[in-house]
Amino acid sequence: MDALNYNEIIIDTKKAEEILHHIYGVKGVATSLPGEYDMNFKICEEDVDRYVLKIARPDVDIKELEFQQSLLQHLNEHPNNILAPIPKSVKDLQSVPAFVVNFGRKRYVRLLSWISGRMYKEIKPQSAHLRFSLGRSCGNLTKSLESFDHAMAHRKF
Repeated sequence: MDALNYNEIIIDTKKAEEILHHIYGVKGVATSLPGEYDMNFKICEEDVDRYVLKIARPDVDIKELEFQQSLLQHLNEHPNNILAPIPKSVKDLQSVPAFVVNFGRKRYVRLLSWISGRMYKEIKPQSAHLRFSLGRSCGNLTKSLESFDHAMAHRKF
């Protein structure tokens, strides 16, 4: 496959809304969110934050996305005081649906529940209590993942 041209893989909010409705049957207003790999959108329905729509780059390994979906499903089945996004499934489709857009490139799509909050770096001051709470949450996450295994968890980055 040819090298990716960023302008060819961009998804605007209008297209994100069309994809959301076509694949998930959800009508909502999309707002762009930052992301390192995926095109991310906050989805609001009737002025309420509802979802995060994640549209993967064309060159992504589907196994990586299925790993992420499995991990989130595991966390929701074994919460241990962890609040994790819930993946929304699509009836009669694979766990990570795909569509073709922009120069015939396949893109995978995921829809996750929205969790309100603030980024850690934005919280001022960062008190000892907050740091302790963060450490406790990391410990709870580790505990929840002790019973999780997946083939993609055994690889080098």
